[in-house]
Amino acid sequence: MPTKHGVTEPKICWNNPLRNKMSKAGMYKRHSLNSKLISGFTKYLSMTLKVVRYKQEVENVARFLYFMDNERPSMDFVYDIEKATNYFTKLLDLGNTNQTVFYYLKNLKRFINYLIDITPLAHKNKSLYTEAHVFLHKLKDFQKMLSKEITKETVMKREKRLTEMARKFEDLNSLLTVAEPSFKEALKMAESGEAITKSDKLTIVSYLESLLVIGKKHEPIVVQKLTVNEWKTRKPCVLNRVEITVHGHSTEDSNETVILTKEEERWFETYFKKVRPTLLKSQKDMTNFFVSPIGETIHNVSTDINRFHTKFGLTPVTVQEMRQRSEAFSEAFDRCYRKRSLLRNLFCQFMLLPNSTSDMEYEENKAATESMEEIEEDKGNKPPPNVIRSKEDIFTRFTEHYPLNVEKEPPSLSRCCEDSKSHGQYLYDRWRKLQNRMRVDHIIGCLQDHKPDEDEVKQCIVKQLWKNNLPRNKEIIKLWKKK
Repeated sequence: MPTKHGVTEPKICWNNPLRNKMSKAGMYKRHSLNSKLISGFTKYLSMTLKVVRYKQEVENVARFLYFMDNERPSMDFVYDIEKATNYFTKLLDLGNTNQTVFYYLKNLKRFINYLIDITPLAHKNKSLYTEAHVFLHKLKDFQKMLSKEITKETVMKREKRLTEMARKFEDLNSLLTVAEPSFKEALKMAESGEAITKSDKLTIVSYLESLLVIGKKHEPIVVQKLTVNEWKTRKPCVLNRVEITVHGHSTEDSNETVILTKEEERWFETYFKKVRPTLLKSQKDMTNFFVSPIGETIHNVSTDINRFHTKFGLTPVTVQEMRQRSEAFSEAFDRCYRKRSLLRNLFCQFMLLPNSTSDMEYEENKAATESMEEIEEDKGNKPPPNVIRSKEDIFTRFTEHYPLNVEKEPPSLSRCCEDSKSHGQYLYDRWRKLQNRMRVDHIIGCLQDHKPDEDEVKQCIVKQLWKNNLPRNKEIIKLWKKK
């Protein structure tokens, strides 16, 4: 509440231990955001720079100004660099990370640059203008120290991740299994029209995000880019599924296809009709399908999923780790089939049989296997283990019908299922993956003069006129090597 000095002292009972410590230490006390000095900075962020989420930055500056002078917000802090440094040191001592303190420092620097460059400070008070420049220069040493510590923390985290025992591929999906009961309970309440808590709404949103990123292996940007119109225009596809085309997930011309089962479609529809309207702010016409619990656009899907892991006591899985594990699993799978084909040929040579005889017997076995698979599917059971053995040959046959090259448009899921009802998804994923690798090599071959930056890579990709299955800019730069 405002005091006689115009100071806002929020009295909140925090559940987070760090926030409790910050509150008890008085670090959340701040000057009123309506004061002339602070309101001018707010307008600069929101109207000039078009910053969407500016409130936290303004509050951080207001807290710093209160620490420096609890009577009134002023620029006199530029004369006391020691006290200013003590503020950031105190944040560290209370348990804030170097990254958090660096963010506070970044906010303060933008505030000072606003006063120097935008306000008429140079004409009104030249001495204060000069001191502000000196203050900024002195902050550089503290900023360098924070940057070094952040780098150390990053390296330590990376080393820890590398030295930890590799998790099994199945464990990467454990979040969806562990969180499913809570998700379904919250969803059932929403479907019945019962009032659900903010925590239950967050569970529903986070689970659906995790389903797309961890379960379906889509990039987090797909979650952010999915719109209401794209959801409404979803189409039925093979195997009693629906497909959603997400436009502009990587570049303006690129599309990504999301495939959902009927049950998953029901989950998304319940969220859309029952949960999403309760999250929207009445004054906003939100086009994004996913909305945060505070009614805004979701800005960091990876952070949401990490918090969801922590909520259920699980170690967070990064998107990069998930992709690497999936690729490693797929490559191991391919090596298994290549080895099996080699052993079959060696056996034929040992028995003095022509390969054609072996191939003929193998094709007969494969045909029998596929017949067995269809019978098992009719019964509603899983196909027997020996069905998997024919995947390599099914893919080879598919590439004969649908050749794999750099320029060809990737096949749709329905087209893949025409060749193999059971392995259509496998054909779809593997064809796209192999073509993507070919396209990465193609772009690298086009940029041999020097190591390109992201803008050069992006321009080169645009020139190819590819619409789907675009290679990632960062991957091309990482794999670039002069031939």
